[in-house]
Amino acid sequence: MPELRDGLVNGLVTVNGPDGPVGIGFVVGPRTVVTCHHLFERLPGVVAEGSQVSVTFFADDRTRTADVVVDNARLDVVVLHIPRRAVLPKNVHTMRLTRPRNRAQVDLFGYPTDRPHGSWNESTVADYDDRDRLQLNSQGGTPLQPGFSGTPVIESGTGHVMGMLVETADTGEHGNARAVPARTIKALLPPVPLRDRLEPRARAFRARVAALFTRRWRAVVGVFATALLAVAATSLLTGGVPWWPAPGDCVVLNATVSTEKDELVAELADDFENGLGVGQQCIDVRVTGLTSGVAAAAIANDWQYDDPAVTVGNRPDLWLPTSSMSVEQVAAASPEMVPDDGRLGTVTSSVLAIAVPAADKDELFPEGEENWDRLRELSADPGFVLGRDNPHNSTSGLAATVAAYYAGMTSAGHGDVLGPDPDWAAVQGLVDDPAVGRFVHGIEQSVQRYGLEATGFMQEIYDEGQRGGPDGERPVNAVVVQEQLIHLYNCNAPEGGQIGQLQCDDPPELPLTAVYPAEGSLALDHPFVLLGQTPPNGETRAAAEAFYEYLRGEEAQAKFVELGFREADDFAHPTPTLESSLAILPGQEQDVLPTPPADVLRRMLDTWVGIQRRANVTLALDVSGSMGDSAGPGGSTKIALAQDAATLGLGMLTPEDRLGITVFSDTVRDVLPLTDLRAAGMLPPCAAGQTGACVDADCDDAPAAALRGCVVDALVPRGNTALYEAVGTAFDQAHSSHEADRINAVVVLSDGEETKNPGGLDDLLTHLRDPALNNDDHRVQVYTVAYGADAENATGALQDIATATGGTFYDATSAQDIGKVMTDVFANFGGDDPDSPS
Repeated sequence: MPELRDGLVNGLVTVNGPDGPVGIGFVVGPRTVVTCHHLFERLPGVVAEGSQVSVTFFADDRTRTADVVVDNARLDVVVLHIPRRAVLPKNVHTMRLTRPRNRAQVDLFGYPTDRPHGSWNESTVADYDDRDRLQLNSQGGTPLQPGFSGTPVIESGTGHVMGMLVETADTGEHGNARAVPARTIKALLPPVPLRDRLEPRARAFRARVAALFTRRWRAVVGVFATALLAVAATSLLTGGVPWWPAPGDCVVLNATVSTEKDELVAELADDFENGLGVGQQCIDVRVTGLTSGVAAAAIANDWQYDDPAVTVGNRPDLWLPTSSMSVEQVAAASPEMVPDDGRLGTVTSSVLAIAVPAADKDELFPEGEENWDRLRELSADPGFVLGRDNPHNSTSGLAATVAAYYAGMTSAGHGDVLGPDPDWAAVQGLVDDPAVGRFVHGIEQSVQRYGLEATGFMQEIYDEGQRGGPDGERPVNAVVVQEQLIHLYNCNAPEGGQIGQLQCDDPPELPLTAVYPAEGSLALDHPFVLLGQTPPNGETRAAAEAFYEYLRGEEAQAKFVELGFREADDFAHPTPTLESSLAILPGQEQDVLPTPPADVLRRMLDTWVGIQRRANVTLALDVSGSMGDSAGPGGSTKIALAQDAATLGLGMLTPEDRLGITVFSDTVRDVLPLTDLRAAGMLPPCAAGQTGACVDADCDDAPAAALRGCVVDALVPRGNTALYEAVGTAFDQAHSSHEADRINAVVVLSDGEETKNPGGLDDLLTHLRDPALNNDDHRVQVYTVAYGADAENATGALQDIATATGGTFYDATSAQDIGKVMTDVFANFGGDDPDSPS
């Protein structure tokens, strides 16, 4: 963000008081500045429409007088106009207002009391509150607090503005900042005078033309160019068309969009709204990115989910998942949510592929062996690591599971059932064929964890490639993924990105190529679904159809293709963009496999839970005294939320998985040894005493599957934090009980930094990195969670611990996020999401 920020600051101004800045404003149009109403309460006298205030532009550090043209105290918005007598900075930056997206990463600049030169904050957009304001959650930098008022909420990566900050807590606590959304600001902006609108264009045009002539003619040419532009613009703008569309009541479309295309759809939604002509109905499309599996589970359950953070916003009107497989899952569970007349069609397409480093392709998949059977052979090598997503949360993971079952059927000699008109009853029967199961299980043996989004695996490969080049280490050898993500990786956007961010002419040090298995590729159709509504709303349907038609239009389709998708109606042929990026032979055509109906899909998922790689998981929970503190508004303590979250995550383990629980404060205590959750084991008598008590008086006779709640519910916070000792102990226990055919992992949740042995981190990291303990044949990964605001000082150590073992760090410093975070953590071990539609 630093380079982007350097340019963005030229769009900021300070609103000046007698003793210095009282807040921030920003430029949104020719000579137009927006800021907060409440800032003017700090100025002497009464500031109202028609009065004047002083502002200083960041672009040249010069002060101008601005006229107050709109003052709306209720919305806390003021619009300022810089009179024409004032010369504007040549490099002033006009910020583009864009609609907010839930979970978007944003940046804000302000002047807190202890930062006289200003500072930046990083936050996420949480949702709208009951006053239609955006809630912002601080993630890093200087916490949001007085001094940030009036600053733009800038989307990281694009530089577009989603709103304006108007409210913070005195302490800058998480979740207590509010912003006026961009659409509210747009509705208050007056029409821009023609001369103001032409001024920047005239200045730029005059400069370009004048540069072609000698100094003697420049003044004449400049005047002539200005006149030409004025005449042309007057003819184009006859009728007084305002700069922004006239405000009015909008039809609001809440859209839930799969995460590989949510940013692009949000950008297209902006273009769609701005393209509506004067007099047309205003349509406001609000885009939220959510993985298709999680969205399907919530939609099928009437927009309810175990993790309330998922459904905290308005229920969606539109759903744009990755594949119709997700739609069929919802239709089987709640057909009223996806009526047939709501399935408007596909907006783009993509194909599942196996991403491998181009430097390794010939070794891993020699010509003639580009198939799933070869992947199964590779998976028998303990040193080979396959990246694939959890099928209950991710469409890439779901498609990978379907493709593996299809390949198993082909390998067992039953490929004929997958012809143009499949015999689905026969296919469903083959799902239970032992030979098919062995084939799928063979592939699963190379999985070290099941991701939520395949971009995480891509980022690991990218980072290692940039460090070591083609000959560096391979944290992951291959990834089953949608092909457009391989294109984005090769354009230096391994975690996904927007068109303006792609750098395709300078490929990464370790480029990837795509392997399309000979057994066929699974196509992903990216449907557009108008969800069932009660009562039906004609305006909503008309607006949805208009937006769908826009996405199918030539301009929007070109952007999908540029981002690496295929043509909406051509699944079999890669575009020239893909051919160039993925080194695909021109004209190459993929055999497209059929998409299974919901009952076959359900059977595959049910049997996969019994086939997937098993896990040995040790959960290390912080029960230091600070865990008894409040977690924030609502009165719940941190340990109460952690207990709920731990139970939610542990419920995702399968009966064949094994679980151990360790707690730590001043000391480290093993309260539940690694236990097979299917076995009817007994809780050791000493464990009941160590945890304080059990909920059930007869817990000594409880089966192991019931012990989780018994142990977790009995946790009592006390003492300090022996974090490093707890990690080392849990790691050693996981190492001693390591099983080669299982995922072996430790999950550490802590709300604070080490207090018992602050200088012990280096020794711990050396121990975790010991190749005699952690290698291809004996790998133990540690997943760390920083929990609660007090954990901010521990995030660096927790990140280092996770990185040292090939695990992952998770940020739950906003304690209310712990449910989602723990669900994400335990998704790494597969299992069945209890919220999945069935």
